[in-house]
Amino acid sequence: MPVVTISRQPGSLAGDIAQLISQRLNLELINQEKIHQMLENECDAQFKDGFRLYEKEVFTNIFERLMLDRPAYRALFEALHYDLAAHGGVIIFGRGAQFAFRGFKSVTITRIVANREIRIERIMVQQNISRNHAMDYDDHFISKHQSVIRSIFGHDIGDAELYDTTLNTSHFTAEQGADIICQAIAHKQTSLDLATEKALFKRLAIGKKIETLLHQKVTVPPHRVFSVTFSESGLAELKGFVEKKKDIELAAGIVKDYPGVTSVDCQLRSIQSPYISF
Repeated sequence: MPVVTISRQPGSLAGDIAQLISQRLNLELINQEKIHQMLENECDAQFKDGFRLYEKEVFTNIFERLMLDRPAYRALFEALHYDLAAHGGVIIFGRGAQFAFRGFKSVTITRIVANREIRIERIMVQQNISRNHAMDYDDHFISKHQSVIRSIFGHDIGDAELYDTTLNTSHFTAEQGADIICQAIAHKQTSLDLATEKALFKRLAIGKKIETLLHQKVTVPPHRVFSVTFSESGLAELKGFVEKKKDIELAAGIVKDYPGVTSVDCQLRSIQSPYISF
């Protein structure tokens, strides 16, 4: 079953198109309502606030921005994306999923846009508001949404190279837009080893969950490389920098006890000590 990500502008018909694709291809739509259910039922209590901000996709104040500008949240959100992809048959609506799936052949990465004047007219109808309020709504959503995504993922959602398909719906109906994207999905799925990529998504999710846990437990210097990969054999490989030598030892011990980990290759380095290997 395919995995689809949809990035969008307000008033682009993206929500309607996502619903139609979900119905036609029998895919689960992961939208704000679904994300809310998942964070309430599955999210670690320490990350509840971050997930609530992620659910809304906008900052309401500077404190929220500072909260989300933490690598632990990025790792956690990526783990969520990979967990969903491992099950297959999903449409992930927004939430910066396009950044997690760059380069994966089995994932169709789509952006839906429309000319501003047409989007404003649609927003007026959808929200039952005046033109001025619709323009304010559009400006607010785009600026706030871009701010959130850039803070979490460090990239621009407008980068055309991210997407397999960018659909301008200015002169299309939602049904026509769904037709086009369904064709793109069909072409993207041809002759792909989906089972192999699903297994890879499971391993990526575990690696990102371990990475999230370590960000809680050890001190990682800002703007330094820090990553965890998890192999099919159960090997967890830790790379990058931590603050102190004791952080290296702590990280290795935490990962050794993580469910499913059979061995640890700790290549972490302290900014205060030389390379240490376990």
